Amino acid sequence: EMEGAYKGFKSAECIMAGVHDYMCYEKRNFGRATSQACVDVRTGLMTRNEGLSLAKSKDSEIPYALDYYLKITGLSYEEFLQGIKEKRVFDSDKSDIVRTVKTKPNAETLIPFYEQLIDHHKHQIDKRLSQEEHQLLVSEEWWE
Repeated sequence: EMEGAYKGFKSAECIMAGVHDYMCYEKRNFGRATSQACVDVRTGLMTRNEGLSLAKSKDSEIPYALDYYLKITGLSYEEFLQGIKEKRVFDSDKSDIVRTVKTKPNAETLIPFYEQLIDHHKHQIDKRLSQEEHQLLVSEEWWE
């Protein structure tokens, strides 16, 4: 499952796909769901009204991965929005951006692969290390 994509797929190798699509929505007033719906409407898989409704509900959802993005960049949500507002390609004074809180939880937890590796291995004993060195490595202060 990918955030911002109603078809449930796109860039499965990265948890930031939903953030990218949400940034596109904030900057250009359309996101991944709009792009997917356009294709489905043109190929006759859904009506224009169905596509508009689906795109409107998915594009406006604030992705859960945005919290992680803000954490690693040190930005606040307001700073994030201000940075995008400066790059908008439409007149934001004449267009209201609708933002909705995501209500359906993701099928899986969005944790970058390298963090999953660290969490999996950080408590395993490395036989090359002394007991003191191992204790230092597994201490929470070292990992933060």
